[in-house]
Amino acid sequence: MKQGVTFNDTIAGLTDVLNLLISEHVFPVIVGGSSALIPAIDKAVSQILSRYTLTCVDPRIDYSNDRKEPDSFNYLNSLFSNHKSTFSHYINIGYQTYLNDQQIINRFLKRRSELVRIGDVRQAIHLTEPLFRDSDVAIFDISAIRQSDAPGTISPSPNGFYGEEICLLSRYAGISDKLRVFGLFDVNPEFDLRDQTTGLAAQILWFFLEGFSQKQYETPVLNLSNSGRFIKYHVRVTNLEDDLIFVKSNLTDRWWIELIAEKDQAFYVACSHEDYLKANRNEVPDRWVQAIERLK
Repeated sequence: MKQGVTFNDTIAGLTDVLNLLISEHVFPVIVGGSSALIPAIDKAVSQILSRYTLTCVDPRIDYSNDRKEPDSFNYLNSLFSNHKSTFSHYINIGYQTYLNDQQIINRFLKRRSELVRIGDVRQAIHLTEPLFRDSDVAIFDISAIRQSDAPGTISPSPNGFYGEEICLLSRYAGISDKLRVFGLFDVNPEFDLRDQTTGLAAQILWFFLEGFSQKQYETPVLNLSNSGRFIKYHVRVTNLEDDLIFVKSNLTDRWWIELIAEKDQAFYVACSHEDYLKANRNEVPDRWVQAIERLK
């Protein structure tokens, strides 16, 4: 897509393109440019979904307490200030504490955002899969990768994900049957060495597409209990009025927690086998607590 005469022209053009693609059930993958373009994704998705979850693989929470022109370090300000936005939940995977203002971290935690430090991701990277499974938009900032693996960006860091780790995260995004938009931003060839960063970006996209080709659309049919595809487990946890209800897929071995919202309508939160095991140890899983808090 050609850039507009002004930045706002580019935002408007990208919004129109995304609206068209999503309405035609074409999955858009956005490559190139900076994450300052994310407000275009917000405008497009907000016209389709009444609430949506944004997951960012990014070393920074791109929000600023200062008022300044939109850029790749403060695009979340635009989402919060847009009264037409249906952005409701933010997930950050791989943030690095020393690159973020603690006040901003606290602000997002109060909003019930899910923030996962890079060290915690590394300890159990498979636990990020349920986060992508519950996401409507997934954004990868190339600066989430350490500088030695991806130098071609305006804000590299000596620390970050290894190439194989970012590719695995990309595959998790690809297999999510809820995801509507995927974006890979902030690759800057001017700072690249021997096309190393663009080569890794291509591999990230390959892994996304590999995951995309193996999608199993299970989320829309979770409530079909008589399909034989799922098993329900009721777990009694002390001090909780009702049992925790877990749903497991016989086909993919993926897990969900069943919650009852208003009007006795069931909805499902992606979780891991570890959450089920935790409940069996008479402990309340964090995924359940966070989901209940957001429900309130």
